Parts: sequence; structure tokens; C-alpha cells
Amino acid sequence: MSLIREWLCVFGLIGSALAAAVGPPGTVPTNSAPVHNTPPTAAPANIALPNIVLITLDTTRADRMGFLGSKRGLTPNLDELAWQAAVFTHAYAQAPLTTTSHATILTGTYPQFHQ
Repeated sequence: MSLIREWLCVFGLIGSALAAAVGPPGTVPTNSAPVHNTPPTAAPANIALPNIVLITLDTTRADRMGFLGSKRGLTPNLDELAWQAAVFTHAYAQAPLTTTSHATILTGTYPQFHQ
């Protein structure tokens, strides 16, 4: 498998978790809310918060993942998670390095800005 295919697997799982957190397609978050220096409060009980699991894997081959077609049975827990989640087969990394990619995922900024 190519290196790009390996990254697709990793960022597909991450993308599904982030997509669940962001909301439906076509919605754009706004920064128009006023800023207050008050401590955050707990969410009301009637609002369903998304369950987000961020899994990152380094040097993992996509052809070893059962949910991507492998019959070897090497990833039963990831396979179970993938069957309950959205899996993206086409995803792109901002950088070919794990540390830089993690910084990009967690900050939401491009590598040239978080350095």
C-alpha cells in the first residue's frame, strides 16, 4: 500500500470524529458571540453532546485494517468502531509528519502558522 493510502485510514477515523463534532454540512461557525470572562457552565441536561474519540496511528498500514478490506483479523476493536462510525476513504493530510499533522488537527491551523 502507498503511504497516502495509510494516511487515508488514520485521517478517515479522525475526520469522522471531527465531522460529528462540527455539525451538518453547510453550517458555518461564527465568531460573532460576545466574549465574556465568565467561567464555563455545564451543558443543559436536554442537549445531546457528541461522543468524540480521536485515534491517531503512526506507521499503520491500511491493508492491515479489517474495515478497509483485510481478512487477517488484526484490528477487531478498530473494525467494531468503524462499523459504528463514518469512515472516509479519501482524506488529505496537511503534512507528511505525525507531529505536524497532530498540531494541525488539534489547533485547526495550517503548519506554516503553528510552526
